[in-house]
Amino acid sequence: MREFVGWAAGAEPAAASLPPDETVFLWDDLTVVHSPVAARPEVLWVHVTPQWRTFCAETLGFAVPEDIAPPHK
Repeated sequence: MREFVGWAAGAEPAAASLPPDETVFLWDDLTVVHSPVAARPEVLWVHVTPQWRTFCAETLGFAVPEDIAPPHK
């Protein structure tokens, strides 16, 4: 995530204190959280821009699996 050009400027303050090798989770809406199972997930990134979408798809190789993706309209 930190490879994204805008990460340092756009990440929530909680992201700055995480160790470089910390595991974080990318949700299907492209927000980033610290834990996907916490009752109140600690959100680390919410700035879903076209550049972020491209980074997630091309650099991270992220795609929502077709069997759980919402139908296209």
